[in-house]
Amino acid sequence: MPKPKFAIFLAAKDGMPWLPAQIKSIEEQNNINYKLFINLDLSSDKSKIFLNEKIKKNKKIKLFYSKSKIGSPSKNFFWMIKNISFKEFDYLAFSDQDDLWLKNKLNWAHKAMIRYNVDGYSSNLIAINEKKKKYYLKKDYPQNKFDYLFESVGAGCTFVLKKNSALLFKNFLVKYWKKINTINNYDWFIYAFYRFYDLNWFCDKKYTIFYRQHKQNFLGANIKFSAYLKRIKLILVGWYSDEVKRIYQILSHVDANKKLINVYSNFAVIKNINETRRRFRDKIILLILLVTFFY
Repeated sequence: MPKPKFAIFLAAKDGMPWLPAQIKSIEEQNNINYKLFINLDLSSDKSKIFLNEKIKKNKKIKLFYSKSKIGSPSKNFFWMIKNISFKEFDYLAFSDQDDLWLKNKLNWAHKAMIRYNVDGYSSNLIAINEKKKKYYLKKDYPQNKFDYLFESVGAGCTFVLKKNSALLFKNFLVKYWKKINTINNYDWFIYAFYRFYDLNWFCDKKYTIFYRQHKQNFLGANIKFSAYLKRIKLILVGWYSDEVKRIYQILSHVDANKKLINVYSNFAVIKNINETRRRFRDKIILLILLVTFFY
């Protein structure tokens, strides 16, 4: 049997503390073929020098440079999906620059997607801090009818998309580029697209990556008080509710006949609270935010 072919998109910026080890973990993936596409945002470190040397040694890596500041990993990933062809591959996967992949990450994903006949895949992950302490992050909670409007299924660095469904998303992204490019969380929006269009998604109970935690994380894992505090601040300034509403606006615009929870109505969300977040604790937190009008 031929090995499955993966296109891997990696968004990079000032990544020298982490890029060498992460690229090595991709090169060491078992029982798959891959091509690694890296798009480097404007950087002030030696990432460009390192990557130019790397592509001379590994022909499976293709490097792109951003001519102007992209500004965020999500915008970087959206740019790659829009502009890089992956038709010749079986799957599309996403990589952060600062993680470490277990050697069977992509092989596990391939086998699970075949076994369960799904279009999208994600997994649990292990957060690891600068002192090498590990935190096992469970993400494989049961899906709810409208969970995709209120959260991602997990970290985008665990996502794998089957080619045909990924091409559907690419076409959708191109068509609604200006609106979608305002989304702050590419992984959340990809999951929302898949669920909205009834594409099957599987979240694996396996822990497939080390999710490295450091001061430069955009959001990071919710594993200590400072991470909770950061999220609370974002909620209080409307970051969370604004993201929910952006996703809702795009999806409801493209198919007004599909019934969704009216995310502009606190009462409507409260009424359907069991169909929102996947984890019971998170439903209670959302309920408190709605009742106190902090949502």
